[in-house]
Amino acid sequence: MPVYSVKVKWGKETYPDVELNTDEEPALFKAQLFALTGVTPDRQKIMVKGGILKDNSWKGLTIKDGIMVMLMGTKEEDIATEPAKKPLFVEDMSEAELASAMDMPGGLENLGNTCYINATVQCLKSVPELKNSIIDFTSEGFGFEPTSGVVSAMKDVYSRLDKNNNAHPMLLVTQIMSAFPRFAERGEGGHFAQQDANELFLELMTVLKQKLPPIKAENQIKTYSSVIDQYFGGSFN
Repeated sequence: MPVYSVKVKWGKETYPDVELNTDEEPALFKAQLFALTGVTPDRQKIMVKGGILKDNSWKGLTIKDGIMVMLMGTKEEDIATEPAKKPLFVEDMSEAELASAMDMPGGLENLGNTCYINATVQCLKSVPELKNSIIDFTSEGFGFEPTSGVVSAMKDVYSRLDKNNNAHPMLLVTQIMSAFPRFAERGEGGHFAQQDANELFLELMTVLKQKLPPIKAENQIKTYSSVIDQYFGGSFN
């Protein structure tokens, strides 16, 4: 009976003295290799001097004691499987998904030449004391007094931005243009005209100075007329 002792090399592993019987079907040898390596027979590719082992024949292969048999194949548990949830690439994400994935804060949509409003309002939001004062602002509601409507609209925007949600600032834009008609100018095609952010900043600071009281603090000696004087004002001695 032609029984040989061969070496089997699989990746970095080498198995000496593996029995190979050419009187038996190659499937038995593959079963032996499965027991040694964990590579299932259907994933095995066995190379011997002279060629590749077929499923049902040893023909064409030179088999003798001590030869090196090369095994190629991967254990089933080592094979990458398709994830249950397919990865979502940056270029395929919506603005909301991108903001969530990158932990980006919410922003304001541009309604056409309204970026000066967005920039100014978000700039003011970066001062925590001012932002909190605006969020605490109460009024009788929109439409009664234009400047109160501006502060109320800012409050609405800040509340949504604090939840990392993008905000549609139509109400804010409407209130600003109602309170300050020059910002309601339109250019060719009926689109909003470009405006200066600094001019809006000055108008908003004036309104906020009128509407927001100072923040009470313990052991505070100096008195202030508004939160704007308290955190944006100064004096020379």
